[in-house]
Amino acid sequence: MSLSLLFFRGNTQLFLRNTTANGLSRGGTALFDLLTTQGNSPDTAVVNTTIAGTEIQFTKTAGGTPVAFITPRFGAAYTITGIDIANWFLESMVLVNVGARYRFYRYRAGVETEFIGSPSDDGVEFTTIAELYTWAAGITALDFLEDDRLLIVPYVVNVGVMAAGTATLNFNCVSPAATRLVQKKSAGSVTATAVTVTLNAAPTVGNLLVAVHFTRGTTATRPTGFAQDLLVNNATNADQLQICSKIVQAGDGTAYTFGATPNPDQNACAIYEFVAGTDRQWPAAPFDVSASTGLTAPVQTVSSGTTATRTVADSVSVAGVGIRSTTNTHSANNSYTNLEFAESTAPDVAGMIAAIKFETATGTSQVDFSWINAVNVMAGVVVYKTEAGIGQTNSYINIYPDVTFKAEGSGITGSAASSQAQTSA
Repeated sequence: MSLSLLFFRGNTQLFLRNTTANGLSRGGTALFDLLTTQGNSPDTAVVNTTIAGTEIQFTKTAGGTPVAFITPRFGAAYTITGIDIANWFLESMVLVNVGARYRFYRYRAGVETEFIGSPSDDGVEFTTIAELYTWAAGITALDFLEDDRLLIVPYVVNVGVMAAGTATLNFNCVSPAATRLVQKKSAGSVTATAVTVTLNAAPTVGNLLVAVHFTRGTTATRPTGFAQDLLVNNATNADQLQICSKIVQAGDGTAYTFGATPNPDQNACAIYEFVAGTDRQWPAAPFDVSASTGLTAPVQTVSSGTTATRTVADSVSVAGVGIRSTTNTHSANNSYTNLEFAESTAPDVAGMIAAIKFETATGTSQVDFSWINAVNVMAGVVVYKTEAGIGQTNSYINIYPDVTFKAEGSGITGSAASSQAQTSA
């Protein structure tokens, strides 16, 4: 998946629509329109995947009729020299192991001619949340006559070994998705060692990782690439609570180790992965504001402290507590969710509670954490801001160069035949 779209001068943008104004069918199923205008309501195509499958055409509903898209008639003779794709996809669960494929055809009076260079694959496995996948099709230029059309057919293909599940293509008009949680994981160290948190899946490039780490050691350490956005020191004991972040880069793995120097001591940590909303992205420096509460006497509730006003409406607050003892029955107020708890093994326990809240307006951030037994704790909260992003919420293709189309309903109708041999005629 690419975070940058393939826009160039001299192209026509065509949106995948759920209308059938073209009046054509393929194998007895109506063809959807491929138009220069967007729709105004979201729609989906859902396909069942199979164990060890290879290529499966998208269907309107799981197990339903096949889906394909066709343009209006070309207004004049034309040569398509390039096509690139920007579509929204997802898979039903991790390791369905499918990605996107398109086949491209010239449609002329019911006869399909497939482009040389078709099919074209993205080669990237879908995630379990809707993401925009963009790639350039390596097709050879193909000549069209007046009244010809372009027909495109979406498929899923195996990326690795395909498993049983479903895959979804969002089209017509995709509802913008909010900034959201992708995954989370926590762990505590065994005796006096550093702690490694291993995510369930590799994080996505461009997403935000945030770690909440508490150590009984003197100086908290963090993996290369993580910025320390908040550090809370224990004035009387060698404890530190830190909240750190990084933007995921190509090659980042699933395992991240946090500890302390000069000795690793006891540690507990939670990591969250966030994806920015449809029209948003994480800036290179996503830290916005923070607050903290230093070491307290034994208590059953602690405040994170209250931040200054958030500078961006679309943001996420990540809060944590460092605990010098074993605790249980943890909770958080003020609509903080996705609570994570971890602690190291005895005797000198390091415990950690973390929680998050997605913000949709400017204001301050604060949360109270609670548990049953009174213990010494320290707490803090950090707000991470998004910025304006790609701004595209529909599935479409670009064809090169510019082309004009005739209005539908003024003539040619029929049924698309099976594809002919590939040619560059």
